[in-house]
Amino acid sequence: MRAVTDLNLTVARLLEAAGVRDEPRTVSAIDTNGLINEHFIVDMLDGDRFVVRLYGWPWGPIEPFDRMAKEAWLLPRLAAAGVPAPRVLAANRTESEAALLLSFIDGVGLGRIPNRTDEMWAATGAALRMVHDADIGMAGQPVGMLLDGRVDAFEGGWGQWHIDHTREHAMRLAAARPELNIDVDRCVAVVEATRAHLDARPVRLVHQDANPWNVLICGGGREAVWIDWEFAWLGDPLYDFIRMTFARKKD
Repeated sequence: MRAVTDLNLTVARLLEAAGVRDEPRTVSAIDTNGLINEHFIVDMLDGDRFVVRLYGWPWGPIEPFDRMAKEAWLLPRLAAAGVPAPRVLAANRTESEAALLLSFIDGVGLGRIPNRTDEMWAATGAALRMVHDADIGMAGQPVGMLLDGRVDAFEGGWGQWHIDHTREHAMRLAAARPELNIDVDRCVAVVEATRAHLDARPVRLVHQDANPWNVLICGGGREAVWIDWEFAWLGDPLYDFIRMTFARKKD
């Protein structure tokens, strides 16, 4: 957790950039179960609420791409396409941090709800379908990591991406568990045989980090909003459903 004085300065800069003239009453941390970023609720004296998203990168000083710029670019396009998403109110970057001021969404993280109902899962799926159907102005772009207005394409396409990662994961498992006698070449050959099918899949906006902790349940369980878009791709929408299946029980 960062120093209170630094946090207050960040909040003040964001509010000023957003044209908010009121003063904050409290700034409180949100426990999101996340490993990378920090989030805070800003309660204003006039009753308004905002969320501050502070970007972190615990795996070294160099980030793979500008995640703040990406979300600042993507979130308005999601809203324009009719996808429920937080609104970006302001951005602030200094030498030491990057932060967004976002609209507050009154919801509960799906991952924090012990008794998830069919209605909640239906709302989550319906919201994800809206994501996959969204036109964010990137039609015709290749499969790859979505950035702020462009795509870092996967070399060789969707099929090659799976082949390369199958090899990587199989080699790691073989090294960690030699008693399993993993046949890396056979694992790769199975995926290689599906290359044409994978390459023929549709290319859509994909959340990519699809898990219950990135979904807010609102409206008494009837509505869902997907959040945390920093790792979104253009790719096969089935990828999100597979991710959600594996992440359904726990983070």
